[in-house]
Amino acid sequence: MADLKSALLTLPDEAFFEIIRNYLGPVRTPFNKHDLVGRLEAFLRTEEIQQRIVSLVDDDDAELLTAIWFLGEPPVDELYAFFAGRRSYIELHQKLLNIEDRLLVYRDDDALRLTPALKPALERDVLCARRLFASRAATGAQLHPTPPWVTDALLISFYSYCVDESGLFRADGVVRKRAATALAAAIPELIVPSAGTDSPRVLLLARALRAVGALAVTGATTPVDSGWELLASLDATGRVAMLVAAVACDDRVDGTESAQTVPPAGTNDLAVAVEAVWNALPAGVAVDAACIERLLVALLPELPADRARRAREAMGLFGVLCFAEDGFCTPARRESPATAVQDTQAQDTQAQGPHSPPRIVVQPNFEVVMPQHIGFDDGLFVARIAALERHDTYPRFEITKPRVARVLQGGASAGQIVDRLRSIAPSVPQNVATTINSWSDEFESIRLVRGVVMTLSPTRRHVASHAHIVELIDRELAPGVYLISDANVERLRTALGDAGVEIVPEVARPRATRTAIATDPHPVSVDRRRLSSFTTIIASSSEEPARLGRREPSAQLKAALESADLSDDQRREMAARIDRKLIITAEQISPEVVRSERSEAKGFDYVGKVRLIEQAIRTGASHLETIERSADGEPIRRLVEPVEIRRTGDELILHGRELPGREPVELRIRKLGLVRRIRAGLVARARAQ
Repeated sequence: MADLKSALLTLPDEAFFEIIRNYLGPVRTPFNKHDLVGRLEAFLRTEEIQQRIVSLVDDDDAELLTAIWFLGEPPVDELYAFFAGRRSYIELHQKLLNIEDRLLVYRDDDALRLTPALKPALERDVLCARRLFASRAATGAQLHPTPPWVTDALLISFYSYCVDESGLFRADGVVRKRAATALAAAIPELIVPSAGTDSPRVLLLARALRAVGALAVTGATTPVDSGWELLASLDATGRVAMLVAAVACDDRVDGTESAQTVPPAGTNDLAVAVEAVWNALPAGVAVDAACIERLLVALLPELPADRARRAREAMGLFGVLCFAEDGFCTPARRESPATAVQDTQAQDTQAQGPHSPPRIVVQPNFEVVMPQHIGFDDGLFVARIAALERHDTYPRFEITKPRVARVLQGGASAGQIVDRLRSIAPSVPQNVATTINSWSDEFESIRLVRGVVMTLSPTRRHVASHAHIVELIDRELAPGVYLISDANVERLRTALGDAGVEIVPEVARPRATRTAIATDPHPVSVDRRRLSSFTTIIASSSEEPARLGRREPSAQLKAALESADLSDDQRREMAARIDRKLIITAEQISPEVVRSERSEAKGFDYVGKVRLIEQAIRTGASHLETIERSADGEPIRRLVEPVEIRRTGDELILHGRELPGREPVELRIRKLGLVRRIRAGLVARARAQ
């Protein structure tokens, strides 16, 4: 990281001497650049000078300075992304030049830094995160926030419901009429419309689960266990944030139809950012919708504006944000695990003690009553062995033979099922344990075994007695018919060759299908340092900042300008500098400070435009603002890095790069209505190429 002194010494001469003359007066020869920078630093360390510079900061300056501070002194492109839609690139560029010229910031390569000598005063009097976000005090229902409607208990109930659901959705993604009636009886909360829409919540939830890889909607609505394992690896807040991010990152037009195998790219990053914003928003304060999007972009500078908008909308739909009619929102209540357990114990008359975890209740009639705040893994276990009867304050399930058989098919034993029940329930009725064991015996009496079948004709059956082949046979299903494990097929083919079989057959393989995986393959790239400071800054900015208004030049400066011995041109230039807040002391008002230099050419001044362009190319320290008319007569304004002028026939063509994307551009100079030189900044443009 370069300090201010190093940054000043790397300036092109034109910019360096402009700053020195403005603040220290004429430069006398001989001079030493290091001495001049030392004098400027001493000038900035003067308390009176610091007070005058900071006193001229208005609300517009404060917003920009706060953004630089809030984003951790970012590159210019990140600052532009943060203000996308609110400030044009040209406007932002000119504003940055102004606060640079006023020595409030400087550039370290492309990063923007607050000037160290002024930073304490700025932090005390100017910088406040709430300058960036329109806010007001929470009112009405926003004073009493509730948690999001997507709870762990609801997710667990929906998992159980979907196991037996043959077809919840039509091909066009709409809930089937008969299925909607059944769902309303089982999980009434999912038939309620999402906030601000006519669509039932189940459409949103199914889309999120499909996008995260936890639900396959291909005719039947089927839970995908590996996707639920991904959700189980998160805490309750993280699960909601993951669902929000999955919806925002799902680019499908219809998010409910067909299966999704992995979360969309960027889901993990966005989930971390959504959770951070949720945690950082102060209680009792409502912010506008645009602020949520800007907060997300602050954490993920590469986040497209459209995806930030969709994430903000999904936060509202899932109840993470509570929106009022004026568009301002407050965060949903966040419950710590300890608080959730205490709430459950306070309601549960069968709680086992003041510090016991939530427990399920298993009834002799095979009914299971589940508390709201049971551990997510334990809840999923209940949902796998028991069918949902009704989701309510205490969701109710029933242990059934098909559900237990499904778990047995997955490799669990009856003993493991009963032991798991006993670990999360005060007791398991004897008849329930006995019946589960009986179902297991029935399940084991008929087996479906997966593997590869090898058949041998009567004349070749002696091959099966070969020592290296016998050990690979799992069982003989019939004379000449043998079952081989999938894992041993390649070893069998080798053994057949060793036994003298000259033509070893290939195994016909089914067409490969992709299956869901339990983790998002896209790594999280959120800046953890920024995430930590971001939360701290938001939490410490609970008070509304003082409004600075428009800071007018002091009467002393105006009087000094009136009495100064200046030409008309010098007086106009000096007045412009006072308006731009570059003059902070009467001593700076001097004819020797002002250099008369043309900065724009327009209209029919063709020669003037060419000379300005040539000068900008020669110095390498200026951009060009250009204006030309479209075929419809509309003005087209560009900010261009000039590269060269080429002659094509009778035309002179300006070749350059249009900012901010630095896309190549060719402009006919004769067609330009305006050419204006704009200094490129404190770092010469040539260094960035």
